[in-house]
Amino acid sequence: MFTKGVSFGKRHTPIGAVVAIVFSWQTPVLGTGLTIHERTHDFGVIDDQVEAIHEFRIWNQGDRAVRILSARPSCAACIRAVDYPPVLQPTERGVVKMALSGRGKRGPVTSRLLIVTDDPKREQIVLEARAFVRGAALDPSHVAFGEVQGGETYDETVVVSCYGLGKFTVEWSIIGGEVFSLTLAEPETGPAHVQNPDSPTSIRRVPLRVTCDARQLTPGSISAEARIMILGTEKDWKKMVRLPMLAFVLGRYVCDPSRINFGTVRPGGTVTRRCALKMQDLASGPIVAGAESSAVTVVQDSGRVKQQEGEYVLACTFDAKKIQKPGLVRGTLQIRSAQSQQVIACIPWIAFVPRPAATSDSNR
Repeated sequence: MFTKGVSFGKRHTPIGAVVAIVFSWQTPVLGTGLTIHERTHDFGVIDDQVEAIHEFRIWNQGDRAVRILSARPSCAACIRAVDYPPVLQPTERGVVKMALSGRGKRGPVTSRLLIVTDDPKREQIVLEARAFVRGAALDPSHVAFGEVQGGETYDETVVVSCYGLGKFTVEWSIIGGEVFSLTLAEPETGPAHVQNPDSPTSIRRVPLRVTCDARQLTPGSISAEARIMILGTEKDWKKMVRLPMLAFVLGRYVCDPSRINFGTVRPGGTVTRRCALKMQDLASGPIVAGAESSAVTVVQDSGRVKQQEGEYVLACTFDAKKIQKPGLVRGTLQIRSAQSQQVIACIPWIAFVPRPAATSDSNR
């Protein structure tokens, strides 16, 4: 169920998604060899799920057979040769059928097809197709807030770009909790917001504000997905785009350093690093520190702890003997309340374990 929505734009004359194949058999300019009536075709406005097809007429006006050796697209994902005659006898006519795909594209699209022949007069022929692809897209396609501090709120902006929709409505819902929210941001001004507002090829950009509310969150990784529905008035056009949202909540604390870097640890070796932890929420009381990986052990430096002030010093040891595969290793330290066992802070850590040195033949 989509619970939020807003409408934009003006209504235009509907444009069908089915593209008709239209060409005329006009008399070409006479000459020897292979002659083609037209080299460029404009499909106009097509939908982003449509493959539009056009036929280019060719005519062998020479006195020898002409072979079409290949048809090479400028972009294999945009354009392709559907069919073409491998050989044209003298005075024979034929067609090169070309398809332009709107899938995965938005706005103006231009692609070319290179026809290679054995005609010495015309060894290469370039056919060009143009279209304006109607559709919608998000920029960026996902929102990664990165590390966020517990007790704070963070905002990012996502732009919904709509191409050739005229009047449309944007609705959204969020799957995965109430941590993230979407609201309509202040409309932009100037030509970057609306281009060609009264044309079927209008481009409209609608900014949305994505908010991450970390005030009531337990530290750790969180994720959700926004489902944004764009509804156009032209032929009941609609499309749903998904917006993944990610964040890593650090907790209400200050850690120095903010990330524990064990550096390069030789195979079988150990490295110890210390970090100072200042808890902003003193109501959590005594803490218990640990790691989800058995390669890292954490102990409190009892001589440097000021529990009444929420200050702790943690000695973290990385043991490379407990790593199964060499390479880059990372994880998090979890700080829990000793009373409630609730996670109140997470501290990222990282280490690199190189491969053991190879034993030379002389030492075997």
